[in-house]
Amino acid sequence: MSNSIVASAARPRQTQQEIDARSLRLIWIDCEMSGLDVNTKHLLEVACMVTEGDSSLQIVAKAPDLIIHQPEEVLNEMDEWSMVQHAKSGLTDEVRKSSLTLEQAEEQLYQFLKLYTPEGKCPLAGNTCGRDRVFLEKYMPKLANHLHYRNVDVSSFKEMYRRICPHVLQSLPLKTRGHRALEDIEASRKEMLHYIRHLF
Repeated sequence: MSNSIVASAARPRQTQQEIDARSLRLIWIDCEMSGLDVNTKHLLEVACMVTEGDSSLQIVAKAPDLIIHQPEEVLNEMDEWSMVQHAKSGLTDEVRKSSLTLEQAEEQLYQFLKLYTPEGKCPLAGNTCGRDRVFLEKYMPKLANHLHYRNVDVSSFKEMYRRICPHVLQSLPLKTRGHRALEDIEASRKEMLHYIRHLF
């Protein structure tokens, strides 16, 4: 047996406290899209915040809410739900007025995440965040590559509590129905905190 293998075996395993706390952080991202089909629909708005990965979910930083300009043909081809909801929330008009390109939005978010999280270490968090990841992988691949491959999906906790401890859902904080990206990730964080309180 080589000396290097012996030395490696003799070293104690890292404790949780010794692991870089930055690598335990969560990256919360919510996207508003022109529809759910990633092959035909587009990103309209992206919000992002970073929290600690412990039971406090303390907010480390929030990125500016980014509204991406899209041409009229994209807006005219939104699915019915998106067309009604985004008009109601004011997002459609904001998309028209925005001068921010998709590439600029991706670079801003990437630089933001580099400040607070190590490359490839922190999972994506949010409600049904697998859908957001699919759009990020297509339209913001540089940003998507910064994320760990795992998700912390709040909706998974909801489904398990629905089956095991349904009373926990009865005391959930009320959600707004604005369907704007920043509001949604803030609501998802609060929902996750609610589940954490009932875990311990």
